[in-house]
Amino acid sequence: MSSAAMTARVTSDMDAQTSTGTPAQAVVPDRASTDDGLVALSYILSGIVFYGGLGWAGWQYLDQIWMLAAGLIAGMAASMFLVIRRYSPTTASVAQTTEKEQ
Repeated sequence: MSSAAMTARVTSDMDAQTSTGTPAQAVVPDRASTDDGLVALSYILSGIVFYGGLGWAGWQYLDQIWMLAAGLIAGMAASMFLVIRRYSPTTASVAQTTEKEQ
């Protein structure tokens, strides 16, 4: 695409936007899915930081370096467990969905 054609297209899009006051094609992300993703990310990061911090404290005060690695791994495992438990369907909701389909 040449620069003149691109400029003409951008100009026409800008004119359409200013005449109506809204963008011609506004793309609005789904807020619920964005929030769910950020909650899952915060669970994972907080688990690693919390249990990693406990492992670091064990390493510093007990002079056992393996406690840091164990804390990081335990934090990742615990946070993944919480994410899976929170976002997996329960057996009741699966049963209701199955009944609705039949």
